[in-house]
Amino acid sequence: SFVMAWVDLTKCIRKLSDIEELSKAFVEGRVAENIKYTEAYFSPADFSLLRKRFKVLPEIFEFYDVMRAYVRGLKEGLKKNPGVEVRLILDSFWPSTQNEKHTIVEGLRLAKSDEEFFDEAGIPYIGAVGFGGAEQPEDLELTLDFVNQVRSLGYKIDIHSGEGGDPNQHMLHVAKLRPDRVSHGFSGIPQGWYFRDNLVMCPVSNLLLKTFSGPSEMHPAFELLRHGEPISIGTDDPLLLGHSLSEEFAFLFAVDRQISERVFEKIQLDTRTRVLCPIACNRVFNA
Repeated sequence: SFVMAWVDLTKCIRKLSDIEELSKAFVEGRVAENIKYTEAYFSPADFSLLRKRFKVLPEIFEFYDVMRAYVRGLKEGLKKNPGVEVRLILDSFWPSTQNEKHTIVEGLRLAKSDEEFFDEAGIPYIGAVGFGGAEQPEDLELTLDFVNQVRSLGYKIDIHSGEGGDPNQHMLHVAKLRPDRVSHGFSGIPQGWYFRDNLVMCPVSNLLLKTFSGPSEMHPAFELLRHGEPISIGTDDPLLLGHSLSEEFAFLFAVDRQISERVFEKIQLDTRTRVLCPIACNRVFNA
């Protein structure tokens, strides 16, 4: 039902200008929530590669054109809202075919020399490549080859991994792919293991999607926070699930009254020291 709802939502996009408007609206949403810096997944494949593969709609756009539309809208939104920064993580999704992977790599390669993808200070708007969707253990070697190609272009790697499922599989993916950041990553915490370098957790999303099925107060994020471990809090699919970063934090405070303002400030600091695009982040906070 989640996948069907996601596909239905993407059908609202019928023109490239719709994507530009979506990006501008996203920036306005950051302003409304008083969020100064954001690293957000965006999914050009939804309107190009996946539409072609699954024949979702007749409007099938070129992958690179969708990338440019996202960034054009983002630039316009940021220009109207100084003091806010957004950087992007391109969602390459786990179950990509080899041809799709090739298209993604070529798009990322072109973006390195296209001035549209850089701000006035020469900082790229796309800082990393991510893997959303279901993990594909049988394709791990092919995924590793793709990751190495992306990394050779200068992009960082953020993987959705350990969102429930087999903790040993999650640990293998992290060991093999060597990501710069892991999103979710709670599978393995009960066994005493998690990605300590850079972990973003999304408790409300996990509960809504039932990828974590225990009581709210038993979500592994609380265990790490109680022990002072450095984690960040993020949202996942907020447009579809109807929640926000504010609500993620409100949930933490509501469930565990020991999460004080001091803990909140520590999460902020830990997050700011582990962002994937530190130059853009530091610029907005130093200003």
